[in-house]
Amino acid sequence: MSQTIINEEVREALESCRGVVALETAVMTHGLPRTPLGTVPACLQGNDQSPDSGWDPEGPIHLQVVRQMSDAVRRAGAIPAVTSAIDGVLHVGLDAPQLQTLADREDVSKISTADLAPVMAGGLTGGTTVAGAIAISSIADTRIKVFATGGIGGVHRDWARHPDVSADLEALSCRQIAVVCSGAKVILDVPATFERLEELGIPTIGVGCTQMPCFTCEPDPSLALRHHVESIEAATELMRSQFVDLNMARALLLVQPVPGEWAIPREDVDQIIENAMEEAEQRKISGQQLTPFLLARLQSATAGRSLESNIALLLANADSAGRLATAWADRFEAGAT
Repeated sequence: MSQTIINEEVREALESCRGVVALETAVMTHGLPRTPLGTVPACLQGNDQSPDSGWDPEGPIHLQVVRQMSDAVRRAGAIPAVTSAIDGVLHVGLDAPQLQTLADREDVSKISTADLAPVMAGGLTGGTTVAGAIAISSIADTRIKVFATGGIGGVHRDWARHPDVSADLEALSCRQIAVVCSGAKVILDVPATFERLEELGIPTIGVGCTQMPCFTCEPDPSLALRHHVESIEAATELMRSQFVDLNMARALLLVQPVPGEWAIPREDVDQIIENAMEEAEQRKISGQQLTPFLLARLQSATAGRSLESNIALLLANADSAGRLATAWADRFEAGAT
């Protein structure tokens, strides 16, 4: 049996030159709460998605969000390829029962690039990080050219004392894929991450913005982006230049802010994170456990506001990625000019 499986729907989409969007699952297995929200998220209320949003108020948040991201990709005309490892087999695209199984299991790993071989050899199950998802989808089929997430990993705060840099950055430096996100997670040292992206030669392109987005917070005015596009569809020309004309083995990082009404003031967040970092150090929480811990503290301290913001940006990014993948497939994969 192959240890890398491409879901039949994803395979058919690739063969028929339809857009495909890769999605990570660490956001489900290690990031979002496993409890019900009890209502429809505010970002889905009062818009054209709300009557048929499909959100189950009594269903666990972590599963509902990945389902909603997949639905957003589909509404944009593309096919979602949810990535994971189940019992040592790498999957690109999950059917509903597989996604439910992954959501239900608690004995799951957080899978980055360094974990792929041990996971396969050990028959383990887990959710993919940005790095893990990009690696799996690129290994499975290089025609998968678009990926969506909330925020990438990067350089952690207090890195001078405790060096901690996400493998996401290295993955972006060696894979041909367009990544749609809302910048780096706000729990990180965003300026240091911004500099590291430039050092690695990873084009960071604003989509409808000229400053670096900061995940659930408004963009940082001190971090001016050198390049930007006004629409996600316009990024297809950048993809062609980066991946076809130049054939550069680097990702294209397309960053867009959290929808404006859901942005949290940066000053409110910084103190919360500093306090959480001190608590993490006292409790000796580090490595792969640090990010989920900090995000949980941020959610609690903002009375759920950061969770609503996180959901809003995840769904917005999935929609944009779906539109990008569709435009890319229509213009270039199908041989259009």
